[in-house]
Amino acid sequence: MTSIRILYSDLDGTMVGRGGSFFRGSDFDSTTLRPAEALVALHRAGVVLSLVSGRTRAQLQEAARIFGADGFIAEMGAIIGWDHGR
Repeated sequence: MTSIRILYSDLDGTMVGRGGSFFRGSDFDSTTLRPAEALVALHRAGVVLSLVSGRTRAQLQEAARIFGADGFIAEMGAIIGWDHGR
């Protein structure tokens, strides 16, 4: 059995849904804790999280801080940040 060590996740449309919300359902009228519960489970399992996005370095550093990500790949792969976005 192979264990997962790292998860690379897109930000827009994956980590955050419509309108950039982490807590809105796909219909945008309902609210849900499912994304937060999944993120907590990921951290509890000791899986490293790296965010991937076309967003800028500053935007990804902030998102990494908010989501507790260990790193990011920003600006369409041009910038790689690690150690909690540093």
